[in-house]
Amino acid sequence: MINHTKSNGKPARQPFPGDPMPVSGSILLDIVRFAAAIAVAVGHFTSSTFSTHWPYLINLAFGAVAVFFVLSGFVIRLITLTRLMTATEYAIDRVSRIYSVLLPAALLTIVVAFCLYRLPVSHAYQPAFPVGTIATQFLACITFTGSFWGLDLPMTFNSVFWSLSYECAYYAFYGIAFLGRGPWKWVLLCGLAITVGPPIFFLLPLWLFGCFICDAYHWLRRSQYPLTTYFGSILVICLLGVILRTVVAALQHTPAAAALHIPEAHLLQWTRFHHLHLLKRSGLQAYEVGIPVGTLILGLLLACEHVTISKQHASVSLIRRIADGTFTLYLIHLPIFMLFAAYLPYDHASAWQKLSLLVLTLAVAVALAGPTDALKRWMRNGLSSHSFQKARVP
Repeated sequence: MINHTKSNGKPARQPFPGDPMPVSGSILLDIVRFAAAIAVAVGHFTSSTFSTHWPYLINLAFGAVAVFFVLSGFVIRLITLTRLMTATEYAIDRVSRIYSVLLPAALLTIVVAFCLYRLPVSHAYQPAFPVGTIATQFLACITFTGSFWGLDLPMTFNSVFWSLSYECAYYAFYGIAFLGRGPWKWVLLCGLAITVGPPIFFLLPLWLFGCFICDAYHWLRRSQYPLTTYFGSILVICLLGVILRTVVAALQHTPAAAALHIPEAHLLQWTRFHHLHLLKRSGLQAYEVGIPVGTLILGLLLACEHVTISKQHASVSLIRRIADGTFTLYLIHLPIFMLFAAYLPYDHASAWQKLSLLVLTLAVAVALAGPTDALKRWMRNGLSSHSFQKARVP
């Protein structure tokens, strides 16, 4: 058994007292996160490569990623408030969670890219397969550096890996800030901010907003007037949003901004020309989606306090089993779509055929959730055992 103590023998941190969340609230989060994964998949599937006669909904995919950031901050905050967890255990928990899905998804992407290269059906699905470039992309993928300082190193055609650089950087920020000890943690935080660069740091407050929602939820659910306070908080958040948008708009129309081409469209064009991509995903759109949705989730969680569902109810296990495929769906849907487009002669204009392929993709992701979860447990147990053995060495 791992000892959750500091050097003075006291617990490293006290868990949040009481029941952290009712079953209904947990189910709500499962539904929201799986719906966000579906939104990402649908946004990519509306590309002309896979579909015609549907509007291109890539903004839907990006908005769903913003929701993921808010949910991630909420869940990480909830985990660290309700469990006794050392910094080592936190790192093991995150590493096993990410790599158990990342590695199979990255390998699947490479295999699909190789198949498209060696077994082309048409010129439309015959991408190049430069080994050196793919090796660099794979290294950036598994080290989560593919989006540092505006870099854009996807795994061949699979562009969704960009968000893992952001996600894992936020894990590191949170771990250092809340689980670190001593003054050196501030040096590490500054060093991490410089290392990841402005684009990732720009969206960090959105992830931290998820942490704030978690704290607000636990405070409001014990408040005498939770819904009244909640709606008051909504007004404050809306007011801050209007002020922020007004300030940004004013700054973009100043003479200095015009002289320096500060408006986002011009600066984005300039950075793309110089292969920097500093503003590629660092716009206010993520905040305009993430903050309202996060606020709505907070209200729904408070409403779920009055909904009682048994853990043994059949719908609970079904929803959780489906939601377990969220991360898998997020990372593997593009390779599956590419296989469909290259080797399956479906009608790209047929809504029924495209919906059937989307449902099939969801089913594959849910089916693969079991093996990836088993891999996660194996990795977690192995890392925990190794860490415990090292701790016992005198």
